[in-house]
Amino acid sequence: MRQVWFRKCSFVKSTADGRVTQSAWVPEKFAKLGEVLKFKDDDSWDEGWVVEFVGSRKTEREVELDGSEWMEPL
Repeated sequence: MRQVWFRKCSFVKSTADGRVTQSAWVPEKFAKLGEVLKFKDDDSWDEGWVVEFVGSRKTEREVELDGSEWMEPL
């Protein structure tokens, strides 16, 4: 089985009220500065999240053991 690496990223999204930020672990293939992502939130997609910062790297197992939040963007 191929190892999947995750990166801790910060995201920003512009809204009518200003700017919203969040951070999460995402698969490394999505962790590119300036990349615009959408995240699945229950049954709908939340679009327009821009990768603002790419940080440390962990395996999927390390993220699970750490209890950290991670997201699967599209």
